[in-house]
Order: sequence, then structure tokens, then C-alpha cells
Amino acid sequence: MPTRRRWLAGAALLALAGPAAASWNRGEAVTLPALTLLDGSALDTSSLRGKVVLLQFWASWCPFCARQNPLIEALHRAHRARGLEVVTVSIDRTPAAAADYMRAKGYSFRAGMINPAYERIYRLRRGLPQVYVIGRDGRVALIELGEMLEDEVGDIARLL
Repeated sequence: MPTRRRWLAGAALLALAGPAAASWNRGEAVTLPALTLLDGSALDTSSLRGKVVLLQFWASWCPFCARQNPLIEALHRAHRARGLEVVTVSIDRTPAAAADYMRAKGYSFRAGMINPAYERIYRLRRGLPQVYVIGRDGRVALIELGEMLEDEVGDIARLL
């Protein structure tokens, strides 16, 4: 295959993968994609600039998420006034399952359903829960795959 044709084929694959597929590593500058929240409103990503953002992927059926989400909620309540924003993305099959779970647990952090842009981020590292912490500078400061313990979740406050 001539070099130009190989280059075009590679460029086409990168275009199909989208920008999120090549990013979301520690230290990289990222921007949260658009997200419709479970209440039907759109996440205003511009309001997140200059804040520490905790992005978590979870599911209502995940036992590790069930243990970690109360810790994320406590962190959110304790530090939102200091500029911590929590945005979570459910990979449940239906929005109703995710919304029922959120309501039953009394969680106040923002939650939306996975969409193609967030699917690309999630697929970089399979498993639940997944946590990404984006610093005030817009760069990924922390990536955690799997259940975080209480002290590990609490350590996120040091990034504020």
C-alpha cells in the first residue's frame, strides 16, 4: 500500500475513533463532552471551568459502585463549596433504572446516561467504577479503576 494511502487509512480510523479515544490519560488536557442529565437538563460544561471535576462511571447493579457512591456523595457534600463538581455517568440499560437508584439512595451529585462520547472514554479502561479527576487547569489529575476505599476518596480533597 503506498504511503499516502496508508496515511489516509490511518487518519480515517482516528476520525472514526474520535478525540476521546486518544486521550484521557493522566496529565492530559481534556474537556467533558455534552451530557444530558437524568432530569432531562443539559450539563453546562462551561460552568465547570476552573473547578475540580470528579467524573465517575457507575451502574445501579454494580456492588463496588454501591459501596463507593456513598463516599463520593459525602465528598461532594463536604467540598462542593470549595469548587468540587461531581459528574457521574451511568451505564445502566435504561435511564429509569439509574434515576430510581439515585432517588432511592438520595444522591445529590449530577448523573447522566452514557452516550457515544462518554462510551469512548469508558472503553479506554473497562471496569466499574471508573473515576477521573480533572484539576482546575483542565488536566486529568487522577484516574482510578475499581472501587476506591474511604481514605482514597477522601484524598481527592487535596486536589482542591
